[in-house]
Amino acid sequence: MKSLLLCLIAFGLTSTLYAQNPESKTSKSEILQNLAYLEQVNVNDSPVIVMKLENIAAQYNIKDALIYKSKSATTYDVVFEESNGKIIATYNRNGEIVSSIEEYKDLKLPLQVSTSISKKYPGWSFISNIHEIIYSKDKAKKMYTIHIKNKMQTKVLRYELTGSPIANYLAVN
Repeated sequence: MKSLLLCLIAFGLTSTLYAQNPESKTSKSEILQNLAYLEQVNVNDSPVIVMKLENIAAQYNIKDALIYKSKSATTYDVVFEESNGKIIATYNRNGEIVSSIEEYKDLKLPLQVSTSISKKYPGWSFISNIHEIIYSKDKAKKMYTIHIKNKMQTKVLRYELTGSPIANYLAVN
């Protein structure tokens, strides 16, 4: 009985080990063709969910889609969604991302932004925030819209990422 149980356990372990080694269908050229997109939208202090969804969009191969037509000069809009994030990416016929609109809700704010708000509005609490990224061929605009509250009063604050190599946010209202 013990040997039967050990055999079943050994069989179970070997079958799960095989399942954990999926083959990747993404080629290096597919990742490299959207490197310009990743370089513009990725920031050092970006939350993990943002980077994960952006990497999925960058690695997506439009040529595998059923609607893809190699001879058409059409663009293709593809929607990528996670629990609190969404990317609408527009691909050209070569598979390059030419533009995208990204929206993420209630993410952890960058330390610089939350510290700035806490200093300027002591006693106020954070209600919600939306992080938007608008990418258009080789440039990206990154903005946070933050709702804060103090008793019965609410405010909407907006912070935009400047073009600095270090993540610097500028209040725009």
